[in-house]
Amino acid sequence: MPTTRTWIFAIVVAAACTHPRATTQPAARAGDAPPPSAAKLTDAEARTIALANTPGEVKASELEREHGHLIYSIEIIPTGADHGIKEVNVDAIDGSIVGVEDEDDDDHDGDVDEGHGDHRDTDDVDDLDRD
Repeated sequence: MPTTRTWIFAIVVAAACTHPRATTQPAARAGDAPPPSAAKLTDAEARTIALANTPGEVKASELEREHGHLIYSIEIIPTGADHGIKEVNVDAIDGSIVGVEDEDDDDHDGDVDEGHGDHRDTDDVDDLDRD
């Protein structure tokens, strides 16, 4: 027959397992980007920052997760350029420029970071679950 001590232990364990903190979603992994709702900049603000870095005409912009960051990827046709597109990546939370790359017109989904030669870890926010 269970002792009083055993019953107290069982009650404490049951209470701990049903505590609200024990039943919430697990913490995000270190490599996870913040949810899209965490963006503090608007698309227009990100475009302004990108154009200050690389003057020209914005061809496209999108909010995406890249390398654990939430960024705006802004494609710009630089002023005075005969051809070529620059991709300016703006941190969607603090507004810092996190990268500028030469973009190949024909290659948008399998972009290669020309400075490193590695495949970019990018998820379009439109394809992600909204939190």
